Amino acid sequence: MGNLVTNRISLSASSGAISEGDLGRLASILTGRSADEALKMVRAGEPGYGAWCPLTFAGVVPLLDITAAVPQRLLGLSDLALALSSSDVDYIALTSHEDPFEHLMPPEFSRTRISVLERHGYSGLPYDEARRKAEQDHPGILEAGEALARSVDATGYSNPAAWRETHWGTRAHAEDALFLITEEGGFTVRFDTVNASPHAFIEALAKRFPDLQIQSWGYDEDTDYAFSAVNDGEPGEIYWVEEDSRDAVEEAIAFVHPSAGLNSNSEMEP
Repeated sequence: MGNLVTNRISLSASSGAISEGDLGRLASILTGRSADEALKMVRAGEPGYGAWCPLTFAGVVPLLDITAAVPQRLLGLSDLALALSSSDVDYIALTSHEDPFEHLMPPEFSRTRISVLERHGYSGLPYDEARRKAEQDHPGILEAGEALARSVDATGYSNPAAWRETHWGTRAHAEDALFLITEEGGFTVRFDTVNASPHAFIEALAKRFPDLQIQSWGYDEDTDYAFSAVNDGEPGEIYWVEEDSRDAVEEAIAFVHPSAGLNSNSEMEP
């Protein structure tokens, strides 16, 4: 998958228009604003087009601030902090899954406990001496390492971006999203994500609103990747179709950017 995926999520009620209460809850959790403020913002947009606002994934899957206990000045030394956090547990190895391309890196850029210590000038030193010297060079690094190690023990992650990619499906919020309440009383949002489509977020949204029908489409023109998703079977369950073809991208574009605008409620085949 390439650098930019364009997505559209449409929600509707089987009995007609989404209730005002559900509209408010949707607008609130997706924008991080109060329900009244969010609905006012969406309804102030151009009719048939919508209103632009940042989309937050944390309202559906709350953000876990893994590095909250690590001072800003030490964030760039997280690997060193982890490497020195325990003599018994190799936390560098335990977090190797955070970078799916790590195995492709040349040896000089490998991420192992030994290579991390070597890059920072602490290789060959006894463990206690390395810790003492690192704390002298970077005050607070031992405490930061202990905090990161506790995070790995609790969540499996030391890297917030890697955690977001797993639990949201993408590494960052969508800074610009187009929100619209359709003429039929549905709710639609179009947005871009970097590197991946937010599958985990869409599945969590479906579980959050099991009584609503969810349809979603996305595409990446650089790699001819496209996906579609729809509620299928049990409430809150999502059925996915992913394809790598130009025809699939063209079909997704037609749903994401319908000729009639976001107000179009075209039906999608599962």
